[in-house]
Amino acid sequence: MTNGVRGVRYFTKYDKVIAFIIVVASVLSYMAFSFFVFSESPEKVEIYLDGKLYGEYRLEEITTERIVKISSKYGKNILRITSDGAQMLGASCPDKKDVKDGKITKAGQVIICVPNRVLVKLVAGKTDNIDKVTY
Repeated sequence: MTNGVRGVRYFTKYDKVIAFIIVVASVLSYMAFSFFVFSESPEKVEIYLDGKLYGEYRLEEITTERIVKISSKYGKNILRITSDGAQMLGASCPDKKDVKDGKITKAGQVIICVPNRVLVKLVAGKTDNIDKVTY
């Protein structure tokens, strides 16, 4: 590939090899991150409305499914909680992105409905990870 000047090349074969190595390394690091970060099975579902805890449901206590209706001045959401995760079934927001996201089943995953200010988070049992201690 030349730009009109004879002998000038944009990409050498070494550039292509380096680009390939970077892409492969990126994919592998993404897969490793996803495996290690989202590897724990969730123990509970936390629902936040406008930044405040709205509800908390332990997954081991749910035998079939539980439907939670979340209503506020911002809008309405319908959440289905099963023993292995959560899924937004309906929302009054215009884009319905939270409904399209599907079911979450691993600890650390979230469903967010920005217009209705709803956050649904799957939490693992280990909540004793301490980031900082101040006195």
